[in-house]
Amino acid sequence: MTRRWLRLVLLLVPALLAAAETRPVVRLNTLEWPPYTTEALPDRGHTTAVVEKVWQAAGFDPKIRFRPWSRTVREARTGQNQIEGYFPEYYAEALTANFLFSDPIGGGWLGLAEQTERPIRWQRLQDLKPYTIGVVTDYVNTRDFDAAVRDGWLRTDEASDDQKNLRKLLYGRLDLVVIDENVFAYLLSHDASLLPGRTLLQINPQKLEYKKLYLCLRKSAEAERKMASFNLMLRQLQDRGEIPLFE
Repeated sequence: MTRRWLRLVLLLVPALLAAAETRPVVRLNTLEWPPYTTEALPDRGHTTAVVEKVWQAAGFDPKIRFRPWSRTVREARTGQNQIEGYFPEYYAEALTANFLFSDPIGGGWLGLAEQTERPIRWQRLQDLKPYTIGVVTDYVNTRDFDAAVRDGWLRTDEASDDQKNLRKLLYGRLDLVVIDENVFAYLLSHDASLLPGRTLLQINPQKLEYKKLYLCLRKSAEAERKMASFNLMLRQLQDRGEIPLFE
């Protein structure tokens, strides 16, 4: 009996491997943006875990690569390295010319980091005119904030990632930094170069906006089919309580 089972297993393994190989692949980029997406955590961040679980449940084989943000978006837009899309992204009307947006896959508060000893009082974006504000290159922020930057009446200073902006804030080279509050808390707890920020930096109590997170696929007929499958499975997993609702 044991030998028969062994022979059966040996016969089935190639068939199972072949079946796995025929699962359609979806190639995506993401970035180091902990705790949402990061290679430093076992599940590669809770947003990565959601994306992988949904694609796998929908019958796809997700291939996810970590890249700097500007490259993440550029490769998704051009199809370089066969990249079909990226995550996580904030919604912006300008991006819909090239990308399909999924249903929400997460969310968090976007705020302003500041020096603890130099708190800034503000109510409207116009109140921020006197200050230099750190932003990450190619990040979407809020519609009104980004419009103010384009119109030239908000002064910003760009960096390639949130860590660089926070270090500049620590050294007094910036007055404020636009940053997701969960990312801010994670970086101050885990990045050794930012440990002084635990006491020297804080999030301004006036928030910018609650931002939902999305998966983006470059527009095509195939992308529409894949996105429909993704959204359907996302809703099914949420209905079963296996993934939180992101409303």
